[in-house]
Amino acid sequence: MSAPTKDLCVINLDERAHLPGVQKLVLNAFREGIYAFQFRLKFQKRVFEDRVALPADADEECALEMATYQFARFMNTVGQLAAKRL
Repeated sequence: MSAPTKDLCVINLDERAHLPGVQKLVLNAFREGIYAFQFRLKFQKRVFEDRVALPADADEECALEMATYQFARFMNTVGQLAAKRL
């Protein structure tokens, strides 16, 4: 899927990340016309990346839904990695 812009918003997630902060970053980028996002999670020495492009007819609600979903994936990944360390 390609985004209607060539701009990419990179959002780095770490232990300080929280849902309202991620939603704010995504919404601000969306309002500036950015439809392509890269979410990067750094956990110790490992790096996980996910790229998402919103459809051309996306609205703010769609952008917030995508941010919420990506944050939930982040939390799930961190939970699984932390469980493996126990």
